Amino acid sequence: MRRALSLILKAEKYDTVTTGSGPRATRLLERGRYDLLLTDLFVPAPDGLDLFNRWSGELPVLILTGFAQSPRGMLARGAAGDAFLEKPFSAQTLRETVAVLLTRGPDRKMGSDEDGVMDSHGNHRGYRIKSKQRRDR
Repeated sequence: MRRALSLILKAEKYDTVTTGSGPRATRLLERGRYDLLLTDLFVPAPDGLDLFNRWSGELPVLILTGFAQSPRGMLARGAAGDAFLEKPFSAQTLRETVAVLLTRGPDRKMGSDEDGVMDSHGNHRGYRIKSKQRRDR
């Protein structure tokens, strides 16, 4: 999964760094400058929610999970709000979500100029931007 996500984002011209553990992600984040943290909820401790809680004030954090209905998944969804994708999701949804997170910056919930796009079954399908005005942080 990590490799597939990296390939999708590299195709959009994003530079990516991958790791499979929370401790290694923490070390990388402490030593480098990154524009976005994309994490699975259940990486080895610190898990995705712990990483979100630690880093969301400094950079956008996107949590991915296949266990959204688990107790930890529900906590993560509540904390991350729109920065949460339930597996499976499409490459297009990932691309759109990453683009929105990068434009709105760290620790920001969706504002009045953005709407989540849902399909007829209530599944998240990305974002529609109503206004193209640039927001200052």
